[in-house]
Amino acid sequence: MTTELLMKERTALLKREFGMMDSRRQSRLRSEDLFAYLDEKTGRPFDRVVGGQIFERMAKSDDGSSTVDEFIKVFLEAEDILSHKVDTADKLLRDYRRQRAEAAAKLEELRRTERVNSYGIMDGSTLTVTVIEAHNLPISFQGTPATSVMLSIEGQRLQTEAVRRGNNPSFGETLTFEVKTGMEDLSATVVCKEYGREEFLGHIEIPLNSFRDQQKQEEWYDLLDKNGAQTRGRLHLGVQWIYSRVRYLASVVLKWDEHIKMQEEDKLDFQRDLAALYEPFPGLRNPGAAANQMATIPSGFDQYRPQIQAKLDTSFEVPFSHSEELQRANQVTYIYVVIALVVNYYRADFHDLLVPLLYFMTYFLGRLTPTALRFIKQLVIVACVLDLIWLIVNSSHWWFAARDHGDGLIQEGIKRVVVFFSWILLLFKVIFDPLTFSHTPRREQCSISTTSFTKLQSPKETWVSCLLFRRNLMNLCF
Repeated sequence: MTTELLMKERTALLKREFGMMDSRRQSRLRSEDLFAYLDEKTGRPFDRVVGGQIFERMAKSDDGSSTVDEFIKVFLEAEDILSHKVDTADKLLRDYRRQRAEAAAKLEELRRTERVNSYGIMDGSTLTVTVIEAHNLPISFQGTPATSVMLSIEGQRLQTEAVRRGNNPSFGETLTFEVKTGMEDLSATVVCKEYGREEFLGHIEIPLNSFRDQQKQEEWYDLLDKNGAQTRGRLHLGVQWIYSRVRYLASVVLKWDEHIKMQEEDKLDFQRDLAALYEPFPGLRNPGAAANQMATIPSGFDQYRPQIQAKLDTSFEVPFSHSEELQRANQVTYIYVVIALVVNYYRADFHDLLVPLLYFMTYFLGRLTPTALRFIKQLVIVACVLDLIWLIVNSSHWWFAARDHGDGLIQEGIKRVVVFFSWILLLFKVIFDPLTFSHTPRREQCSISTTSFTKLQSPKETWVSCLLFRRNLMNLCF
């Protein structure tokens, strides 16, 4: 089936899906209409990030509305982009794994064959120095003298070709040394010649230990005169010292592992967005399309199955719906903010403001998932512990001894108010924690070994009874 024909079929399918809505809205589409329809189609709040990005890219009229046809156009563009990203991530992963396997095979071979001397340096250790360029050389000769750089280490001396390019010569020449002890510094001397005379322009001594990571390093070095004083001249060198191929290849393998891990995370993000895109329209899923790569696991990918499953399990959690319990939690959080602001007027404990800030951020972004709530609950517990420690240390001192330290009546009163509201805030957090987060909906499960996601209905949220809450509160406080 040709791409054009496939695109027409998918466009027709989306138009049929939107048929009922189109008849109700006379082909005009606002953001709230779109999200309400997508929420209805998915049976839960549609991903606001993905939906917001789609609506942002849609062409709109002056009143901010768009059309169903425009949505379909942008939707298919997003599908194509995400599918391409998944394909690209797959190709990169295959290439990264191949190169990692090659490096690992060479590493195993070198572990059997590499010989190391008493200095911990392998036989055949090489120091590669690329003389790139120099700037602001203090040349006193007239005209354009011939400038060169001499390098030396462990009794070996090599010199670049002389170039006639004034005070800012470019060399671009690579010299290689065999290093046996690694105990000496690399010496670089810059000279110029004109009419049989030679002029010293500066030198540097570079400790070889600065290249122990075996990675190529490019750096500008300030040149010194014969007395050790800094000149205005600078030398640009690229240096790499390989003293153990085993260690070098081990670091290469680790870097490939990092690249593979990052690429896997990127691929999972693309797949998650693609899954969110398809969720309202399951009929668009095509087992032969690149977009359905969530259904299969590439060859050699089995070892990462537990990590991927864990990541997907936490990525597709169901946000809370706009329920009566959620409205109650919002009201409780508003009260929390007010009390925390009163306390922070004189006592800078910003962790008390961090909790409601994080709560409202996740709420307004549509990311109020069970994982987010568990994290907020942990922050509340930490805040309770910090408050308790502060009150034990300071409440008596602030309440009874304020005047003894020269505080005026106003300062004494403010301190007592802060102590009083600190106790209120602590008790409120003890109430706030179980009241707001005692029950959370079960997160939606996702299996990457099947062609569709298996959804579990969220259990009905229940609240802690007054008697149980009172007993827990009494046990904690007394």
